[in-house]
Amino acid sequence: MESNPKITRTELASDLGVAESTISNHISSLIADVYIAREGSKKTGVWVILRK
Repeated sequence: MESNPKITRTELASDLGVAESTISNHISSLIADVYIAREGSKKTGVWVILRK
């Protein structure tokens, strides 16, 4: 996400070799803990790293 803020959940799952549902669960946790946020629309938005 840091190197490619426009990456999709499907691309992340493929790159990491895990199920898309696994990626969704981890992203939900990161959003809830305020580590990342999504800015913009679902189609053209980007991921923003809020803290490391």
